Amino acid sequence: MRKMCKVLTIIAFAIVSTFSVLAGDTYSLSDGRVTVDVKEFVAGNNEIQACYTVTVKADAIPECQSLVLTPVVKNDNENHIVEVVVINGSAVKGINNWLACQIQKVCKPDEIRVLNLVKGQPLTFETCKAVPCNDVHADHKFYVTTQKVTYNGGRTCIKNYPGEEYVCDVICEPYEINPVTADLGLVQNNSLAPRSVKAQLFYPVNGVAKVASYLKNADALAVLDALDEPNYKVSSVDINGWASPESSVAYNQSLSQRRAATVKKIIADKYKYDENLYHTRGNGEYWDAIIEFVNETDNAVVAASRTAIKDAIAANSNLDKREAAIKAIDGGKPYRVIFNEVYPISRFAECVVTYKAKQFVLSDAKAIYAIDPKGLSASDYATWTLQEYNATVTAKGLSLYPNDENLNAAAASKEYERGDYDAAIKYYKKAGSAPEILNNLGCCYLAIGDATAAEECFAKAGKYGEANAEEVSKLKHNLKYFAK
Repeated sequence: MRKMCKVLTIIAFAIVSTFSVLAGDTYSLSDGRVTVDVKEFVAGNNEIQACYTVTVKADAIPECQSLVLTPVVKNDNENHIVEVVVINGSAVKGINNWLACQIQKVCKPDEIRVLNLVKGQPLTFETCKAVPCNDVHADHKFYVTTQKVTYNGGRTCIKNYPGEEYVCDVICEPYEINPVTADLGLVQNNSLAPRSVKAQLFYPVNGVAKVASYLKNADALAVLDALDEPNYKVSSVDINGWASPESSVAYNQSLSQRRAATVKKIIADKYKYDENLYHTRGNGEYWDAIIEFVNETDNAVVAASRTAIKDAIAANSNLDKREAAIKAIDGGKPYRVIFNEVYPISRFAECVVTYKAKQFVLSDAKAIYAIDPKGLSASDYATWTLQEYNATVTAKGLSLYPNDENLNAAAASKEYERGDYDAAIKYYKKAGSAPEILNNLGCCYLAIGDATAAEECFAKAGKYGEANAEEVSKLKHNLKYFAK
C-alpha cells in the first residue's frame, strides 16, 4: 500500500497521532509572542511539504526592532531551512546590508521574506512550500528559531529571543485509511416467496423399494428429510415415476406407478400432509436420457451406429418394437452400452415439492443445493452468503439471480471482508443506490486508492458518506506525496 508521512504532536510523554493534527494544531513560541498553526507536514518523493500559518502579536517587539523567524526541518543528518522571515517593528523599513549578509550565509535570497508590523495590529502570514530532503524515511523534527534584532546607531545586533524551539515531529509513516462501512441491514430470508425443489430417487432393475446408497439417492433422501413441517409450508407434492425400457411396456407402466407410490410413502410416513397435496403418476418408460445419449455420446460403439439407432427410434412408436430394433443393430453391441450407461439413470421417481419457507435453515439449504440449486431463492442465497460464505455457492446464486440487489449486496460485503475489492465493486454496482450501498462502494474505491470515485460515492451517501470525508483527505495526501 502506498504510504504517507504525518505529523505527530508530543504532549507530555505521550505521542498522539491523529488526522486532526494536520488540520490546525497551534503551538506557542517565544513566550507567547508567536504562534504557529501547523497545517501540513508530510514527507515523500524526496521532499517535505511544509504548510503552516504564523501569527506575531502586535506587541511582540518594540517599533524600532525586528524579529527573525527561521523555520527548520532537521534530523541528525540533515538540516533544511524552510525560510527566513524578518518582521520589522512599525518604525523599521526594509532590511539593512549587514543583516541581509548574515541571513544569506544560511539561505538563498529567494528564501528570505521581509514583513512589517502595523502598529497595534498582529501580523499573520502563511507558508506552504516543498523542502528538498535526501532521506524522507528518516525521522525529522520541525523547529522555529526566534531572534531579536536591535539597531543602535550604525550597529546592528541579533540575539536569540529565545532561540530554537521544538514544534512537532515529521515522521515518515503513512496515513492509515480506515473506511467506515455502513450496516446494510440485509433481509436474510423472504419466507413468503413460494419455491420448489426437485428430488430424484433411483432404483435398480425391477426395484421399487428405496435404496439409500444407490446412485444419488442419499442426496435425494436428505432433501426429503429436510422438508420439516415446522420450517416449511408445503403446498403440493408432484411425484412422477419412470422405468427403463427393458421388459414390456405394460410391465414398465406398472413399475413406474409403484416407484412413484414408494416416494409418496417415504414422505407420507414422515409428514402428515393432506392427501390432496399429492399428485402421483406413473409415466412408463423413460426414453429422454437414451435419446440424448445417442445424440451426444462420444462412445465409439454407439457413435458408429448412431444413424441406425436414431432411425430405429423414429420408426417405432411402439416402445417394445423400438427396443427390439435397437437390440438388433450391430449384434446388440450398441444396446449393451446403452443398457449399462443409460438405463440405470432411467429408473427413478421424480418428486417436485412446492413450499414456502417459514425460516431459513442452513443445513436444509445445503441439502436442497446438493441436488437442485434452483430450489433455493435469491434470498436463500443471500442469507447463506451472510451466515457462512462459500464462494462457489454464492457464485451459483448470482448465476441464477444476477440482478438481485440483496444477493449482490451480500456478496459484495463478503468480498470486501476478504479483501477482493474489485469483486466487491462489481457486486455493489448491482446492489442498488441506497445510501448505505453507495457508502460501501466508496469504501471499496478507498481501498484500491481511487479517491475521485470514492468521493463521488460518498457525496451521494448522505450521513454515511460524511463519516468518510477525512479518509478521502488522507488518501488524497497519500496519492499526492507517495504515488509512485
